[in-house]
Amino acid sequence: MARKRLASRLHPLTVREVQTAPEGDHSDGGGLLLRVRGESASCVLRYTAESGRRREMGLGLARRGSPAQAGDSITGVRKEAQKARELLLEGVDPIDERDRRREAAKLAETETKMVKARERLTLARAARDYHERAVEPRLTAKHGAQWIASLENHVPASVWHAPIADVTAPMLLQALSGVRVLDDKSEHVPRLCSASASDSTPSSKTRSSTAVA
Repeated sequence: MARKRLASRLHPLTVREVQTAPEGDHSDGGGLLLRVRGESASCVLRYTAESGRRREMGLGLARRGSPAQAGDSITGVRKEAQKARELLLEGVDPIDERDRRREAAKLAETETKMVKARERLTLARAARDYHERAVEPRLTAKHGAQWIASLENHVPASVWHAPIADVTAPMLLQALSGVRVLDDKSEHVPRLCSASASDSTPSSKTRSSTAVA
């Protein structure tokens, strides 16, 4: 019976009233309000959280340029308001749930970007970046050129152009076995190979690859 009474009080606003509503708050039942401020109109849901706190959940702008826009807008808002009411019946605060979902989506997007970045970062790019930042400032132009050339000429293309996240220590050991040591002042490949071999856990793949680069 209570549900029927609630249903009868829901959605009293007509499309025409949505489109022409003057300044102020206009109830659409069940805590849903059409809020008109100057030329702008938006919808909010007022509710009481389980904690007893009164809250307002913004449900977006209400487009009122035409009857079709007003109708589509209020229909969409009513659906979102109903979802929020159902969460409240389950003891879930709809604002907190929305924030949680947004944060989860943000984290997922960040993770996707990181995966794509790792896929774009090949061993070759990491090596050249390290060469530019750390090797060239310490070596002569000749030895600096030899350092990167040794890698470019001896590391197999399948490894050289592989995503650095996929390059393992055994792959590096095999690939670097043909790279000669330049001199005592340059990077020593045998020492780097030894470090790569001892750093064979999955979490250390990238560190090993960057060190060799």
